[in-house]
Amino acid sequence: MNFRTFEWQFEAYIVKKTQSDEMRLLFLLQHCEPRVRQRIENFTSKDPSNGYRLAWNTLFHEYGQPHVIAQCCEQQLKEVADVRANDPGGLLKLSVLMDKCRTLCRILGMLRILILWK
Repeated sequence: MNFRTFEWQFEAYIVKKTQSDEMRLLFLLQHCEPRVRQRIENFTSKDPSNGYRLAWNTLFHEYGQPHVIAQCCEQQLKEVADVRANDPGGLLKLSVLMDKCRTLCRILGMLRILILWK
C-alpha cells in the first residue's frame, strides 16, 4: 500500500528535479528502507539508465503489484478492525484507512483496465 505513495512522491520530488538516471538511482537507494535497499543495491554496478530501470522493475514486482497492495490493505484493515463504537480516535483511524484502501483499489482497477485494453 505504501509503495504507491512512495512511487508518487519519488516522481514528484526526485525524478522531476534530477537530470540523470544515475542520480535518481542514488536517491532511490537513499530513500529505501534497509531491507528494500538490499534488493536493489546491486544495480549500481550496471549502466545507470539500465540500473535505474531494473531497480524500479524489481521494486514493482516485489511491492507494487495489485495483489500485493490488496493484501496489504486487507492486513492493515484486519489489524485496525477491532474498534469499539465509543472510540472516536479508533473509528477515525479505521475510516481514514478504509478510504485509502478504497482509493487504491479504484486506482488498481483502472490500471487493470488500461493493461487489458493494450
